[in-house]
Amino acid sequence: MKAILGSLLCLVLLAAECFAIKGGPPYPASTNIVGTCAGVLQPTFDPTDPFSANSLGVFTLGVPSTGASTGNFLMFTRGRVFGGTIQGVTDPNKATISALISATFTYTLNFTDSTGTLQTIDVTASVTGPLAAKVTPTRSPFAVSSALLQGSAVAYISNGGVQVNGDPTIDGTLSLQVAGFKQSSVDPGAGTLVPPSP
Repeated sequence: MKAILGSLLCLVLLAAECFAIKGGPPYPASTNIVGTCAGVLQPTFDPTDPFSANSLGVFTLGVPSTGASTGNFLMFTRGRVFGGTIQGVTDPNKATISALISATFTYTLNFTDSTGTLQTIDVTASVTGPLAAKVTPTRSPFAVSSALLQGSAVAYISNGGVQVNGDPTIDGTLSLQVAGFKQSSVDPGAGTLVPPSP
């Protein structure tokens, strides 16, 4: 009887070793999103909107180990170059980035008033909207970047007009596809936002 129990115990121990986790806890590779990311925002082609074929956005985003993610954002649309920032938060458990893009373009508007006097006013056009992206690890051993970004964004474009109630006039909306990659795994630190020079 002792021999049978001993044999069964050996079988149980052998089976337990077969199901053991090797190499430590199974953390997903995509959770390490700390570092610097870069990407482009390309509009979805819409034949009814001529500006969808003539727009492009680029951004860099620093993702610190603590604090908000910040970076620079640049958008070319409607024949203008908008400069601004991108700010958001990252979820290391889901490997997602949720951010807001904001950029402006200031121009001078000349017009003649009712008395025939030339008037000059400065107008600030803007591009704002939400961005959502998923960070996925690169599985190829030949890949230069450790992770890729994929997602979508919406850009609300205003030429600087204001409605009677004070809300900005939205002159156009672009649906954008986000495609990017992780440039560096160095922690950029919190609060390193550097706005672009005017």
